[in-house]
Amino acid sequence: MATGAFDAGGDSLAGRSQNGQFVGKPGYLPYTAWRNTPAEEAMLDFLVSHADVPLGAKLWTFGAARRADDDGWSAARGTLDSGNGFLTLAPDSGIVTLLSPPDQVIRPSHIERIVLRFERNTRPSQIRVSAQIAPDGPWRDVGSGKGSEVALAWPAEWRNGGTIVERIRAELTFPPESGSAVLSRVLLYPRAAAIRTSPQ
Repeated sequence: MATGAFDAGGDSLAGRSQNGQFVGKPGYLPYTAWRNTPAEEAMLDFLVSHADVPLGAKLWTFGAARRADDDGWSAARGTLDSGNGFLTLAPDSGIVTLLSPPDQVIRPSHIERIVLRFERNTRPSQIRVSAQIAPDGPWRDVGSGKGSEVALAWPAEWRNGGTIVERIRAELTFPPESGSAVLSRVLLYPRAAAIRTSPQ
């Protein structure tokens, strides 16, 4: 097989310059390397986690398969611990209250539901979602339901195209016998009309 400047698979100098397997060896150039590097791993993780996510959605994956991150989420009640691509939630008297990161740009006219993905068998029996449009503003109830998907009923005055929600709160109620729960995704899913247009 011919080798060249873009052959990252062989044990030639050109291949070594672009393949992270050869780090520290003669010919390796970190600024040209892609194969078997953290950058390639991050791209692959992103492509897998964001597959089929529509335009206009907001997705939190809590790190990736090789990295733990809470993505700025916190627990106002109960506790959370970040793992590689998930949060472990420990209820307080059956309840975990999750707070999204502040300073979000969520347009009620574009977003119609929230989806939470849980791994293993522990899932909430009830989810209550509220939102605020200013850091010191009141929380408004915007949806509740059973299971892991809740349709959002935004206040009428927020559905004007100009209102921006800056934070989401999700109160998760678990059955009394539940232990910890593993949350791997939070997704704000857009309305069908919003999917066809770029978010503002």
